[in-house]
Amino acid sequence: MDGGIWCICQALKEKITILVTHQLQYLKDASQILILKDGLVVERGTYSEFLKSGIDIFSLFENGNEQSEPSPVPGTPTVISESLVQSLQSPRPSLKDATPEDQEAENIQIVLPLEDHLEGKVGFKTYKNYFTAGAHWSVIIFLILVNISAQVTYSLQDWWLAYWANVQSDLYLGGYLKEDEDVVFVLNWYLGVYSGLTVSTVLFGITRSLLIFYILVNSSRTLHRKMLETILRAPVLFFHRNPIGLCISLFQTFLLVIGVVGVMVAAVPWTAIPVLPLGIIFLVLRRYFLETSRDVKRLECTTRSPVFSHLASSLRGLWTIRAYKAEQKFQEVFDSHQDLHSEAWFLLLMTSRWLAVYLDVICAIFVTVVAFGALILVETLTPGQVGLVLSLMLTLTGMFQRCVRQSAEVENMVMFIFLFLSFSGLLAVIWDKNNSYVK
Repeated sequence: MDGGIWCICQALKEKITILVTHQLQYLKDASQILILKDGLVVERGTYSEFLKSGIDIFSLFENGNEQSEPSPVPGTPTVISESLVQSLQSPRPSLKDATPEDQEAENIQIVLPLEDHLEGKVGFKTYKNYFTAGAHWSVIIFLILVNISAQVTYSLQDWWLAYWANVQSDLYLGGYLKEDEDVVFVLNWYLGVYSGLTVSTVLFGITRSLLIFYILVNSSRTLHRKMLETILRAPVLFFHRNPIGLCISLFQTFLLVIGVVGVMVAAVPWTAIPVLPLGIIFLVLRRYFLETSRDVKRLECTTRSPVFSHLASSLRGLWTIRAYKAEQKFQEVFDSHQDLHSEAWFLLLMTSRWLAVYLDVICAIFVTVVAFGALILVETLTPGQVGLVLSLMLTLTGMFQRCVRQSAEVENMVMFIFLFLSFSGLLAVIWDKNNSYVK
């Protein structure tokens, strides 16, 4: 600290002062000395008591504080310099013997570097843990079946409409004899099947949406409750090594989407020619985008934590800031943290828009190829097939775009779920190993 001696001897002369320092030259002026290791008290007493007990204070800090070179104190017994761990574990006079709980607590390591957990790809286990936190496996399997049923009925609806149009077109062109009309073309029957498919699509769609909403909300609620419980049980040392901004920035999640191309390829097989390259291009573009967006998202998260940390520390020390009239300085520091986070956030938005623009260009090319292909093959296609292909083509391009963008966004967000689960699991292990100490 700057001007520490002046502050203690002048401004805080009549106050009880706690000085946290590695500068050993201040020890002779202290009324009580506490030597800490990993947040625990390993030695306690006055300077004279340390000298009488034969404890060489300077040897305890020689390896951990190479920059500080304290002058030798007259009358201090000469002790061979050892490392901090060896000095604490060697048999020697002690002012206070450590209890077994304290010795066990000394081995606790609470380190959770944010950058390490946000690198690489997200595994299947993270998705499994996220969804199983909100529902049982049977509910998840039922959700998958409902999704498949909803997509099948939606695709059958378009296919049935195209089939109905072809039948009616052949009827008008004389493709069916008059005496066969009551067998082949019954308007009420076609209309009834189409209405049934429409109602089924609506019912399956509503069921799917409500079920997904229930599972996602329940998953978020379960994970947040687990996170809160583990944080409340965490030892104080955890918050000393991990800033409050890191804890605040972990609470967030998102959703998933899917698509299908089978009906269009089955109706007009030649559409698979542009569809396959389109899918490959989208996958390559998605992979290229994730390599960049993952790092940008990690950068945005890293720059977000100091904003919360600075705000929390400013609120805790608000009286001191006002007493020394340092409001302007702290405001400038907060603005600098906020500007840095805004730059990272804007960069993340720009990378997302870059992906959207390229997807729009690719989809426009695909639509053009399919539309002109239908004109070239007009002699071999029926009106129903052309309408079905154009309708599904527009649906497919929209689904492809949304699938690529949302899946990339989901993978970025699931990294936070992975960190979330790792965070909770680490604190749970600490609580299990140190239950009596935290309690």
